[in-house]
Amino acid sequence: DVPAVRTAPIARKRLHTLEARNGVEPTMPRWMPDGKSILFVRFEPDPQGFLHPDLFLWTPAVSPEKSGEVRRITHEADLRDPDPAPDGSWAIAVRNRNGYSQIVRVSLATGAVTDLTEPTVFEVYDQPRLSPDGTRAAFALHRQGAWRLTILEIGGEMTALAPPAGATVSSPTWSLDGRAVFAVVGLRGFIDLWSFPLDPASPPVPLTRTQGAAIAPAPAPDGSGLYYLSLEPDGLDLRRLPLPITETASAPPVDIPASLAPAVRPPAPPAPEPFPESEIAESRPYGLGRQELFPLLGGTAASDGGAWELGVRGGDVIGRFGWFVLGSLGESGWPTGGALAGSLRRWPVELGFHLFQSEEDPEGNLLDLDRQGIELSARWERNWSGDRLRLTGGVLWNDVEPGRTGPSLNQRIASLHGGWGSLRRRGSWRFEPGLAAHFETGNTDGDGWTRAGGVLQLGLGHDDTRLRLTWSRNTSEDVSRAFDLYQLGGARTTLLPDTALSSKIAVPGLPPGTLLGEDHEGQRAELTLGFLPAPVFYERHRLWSSGAAKGEWLTLAGLEYRLALDPLPIGRLPALDLRVGVAQVLEEPFVEEVLEGDWRWWLITVWRP
Repeated sequence: DVPAVRTAPIARKRLHTLEARNGVEPTMPRWMPDGKSILFVRFEPDPQGFLHPDLFLWTPAVSPEKSGEVRRITHEADLRDPDPAPDGSWAIAVRNRNGYSQIVRVSLATGAVTDLTEPTVFEVYDQPRLSPDGTRAAFALHRQGAWRLTILEIGGEMTALAPPAGATVSSPTWSLDGRAVFAVVGLRGFIDLWSFPLDPASPPVPLTRTQGAAIAPAPAPDGSGLYYLSLEPDGLDLRRLPLPITETASAPPVDIPASLAPAVRPPAPPAPEPFPESEIAESRPYGLGRQELFPLLGGTAASDGGAWELGVRGGDVIGRFGWFVLGSLGESGWPTGGALAGSLRRWPVELGFHLFQSEEDPEGNLLDLDRQGIELSARWERNWSGDRLRLTGGVLWNDVEPGRTGPSLNQRIASLHGGWGSLRRRGSWRFEPGLAAHFETGNTDGDGWTRAGGVLQLGLGHDDTRLRLTWSRNTSEDVSRAFDLYQLGGARTTLLPDTALSSKIAVPGLPPGTLLGEDHEGQRAELTLGFLPAPVFYERHRLWSSGAAKGEWLTLAGLEYRLALDPLPIGRLPALDLRVGVAQVLEEPFVEEVLEGDWRWWLITVWRP
């Protein structure tokens, strides 16, 4: 028999693993000088949800079962490619922010950032590495169409190390004695490791001669070798080049035909003409910005009627101020009227207004209303890694004319809504808990009342399968008029503000006002399966009044697709909520109007500034 021949290295035992948190993966790791901690970069959201690369320090635990402590060093600093100093108290990094690039120094104790180079849009810095004594930094600098190897004296001047003619340089790292810099050089279609002595009289020396690529050099701590990745036909291999090098990999240059591009580097194009310079106009306050218009078309279509909505949206390109004016034409009791709404996002708290006039005449006259009024609102939202907190307050002045024949009633409502949602990921698993609560206090023609409630939500997902469970409970006190009770059925509409809809339990598969009551309880289970076009849901609701037994459950099951988009100012679009679904009423508590067995369908669009 032929003895077995090992064709690959023995598999290494994994000592420690830092799992991605909420889908945010650690990148650009660098060992600290003590060899006990790892400095790395992770993209974290700011309060508005935009991602920023920041520095973290991971100290692996002694036990493989525990991932150890992770300490966040900077906040919204936009830092990449960190490299710690020899004493471990600070690090050098690249800051790319608002199109500007620069080299900075970061205190690992406080996170304070100090500029080492001026920010510039004409040059790009990449992969800075500190010398063994911490007094100099080597990095790749893109200037005038080419990458160059540059040395920076900390607190002093920069010096360029000339690469071979026609070459591009990347991934610098220092030799142990600090007298040379190893770097990756791309030249005539080949990617190899070169040594760049700091002595200006000594030319750069090639260290490898590969048919694939030699990248990511890293010297051994004792200076005995240089580790690097070698690109082979079957992937990347880790190799070690002994140091010092007695024989260089020099070879006569090969004249490769330019027709082989892009497999080889094509000839450099002629230098472009310089941009003409002109005087920059004096700056002026942005204010509300230049308003851009965009037509809006939407509405509601359902088994029991619907409404067409047509209007115009206006706003500036960065979304500081957005507004729309819209008219609605309803049928079968759905709202008819007009609205003018706007939102100002100049401060951490978003301010809004919503002026409206509507006529509603659903079947039955309890909710036959003419109303007009204005809502003023404020919204505060903050995002963390995997968490979102939202608070919304509103005040509504509203005149309501029930039945179109009775006297007009003066109504005032103050509302407060809060919500928290979270997303936790571990591998392909997702866990999504959420809480929400609301409180309204109102006065209708001199009669005061209150409403309050909450929602608990739990979601669990794996790959493209997800289960979401929701339980809601709402109650009220001293409510005496039908339009102030909780109302089951119908859908939210662009025409009316949130405070005016605070009593509506939106179930678009049911007619508006299907059930009324002082108290409400709802349950919903939603299952998302990858092979279905929309999630499958099962939900039920019951409403009752004080002093009476809890009502019977009204149950539906079907499919519903939901889409929620934030405002897109550069596309001139306001926020959009879209719902498309079909369901069947499985059981109902009515005798007069039998809905059981009916198939219900709906298509809902709701615009928000």
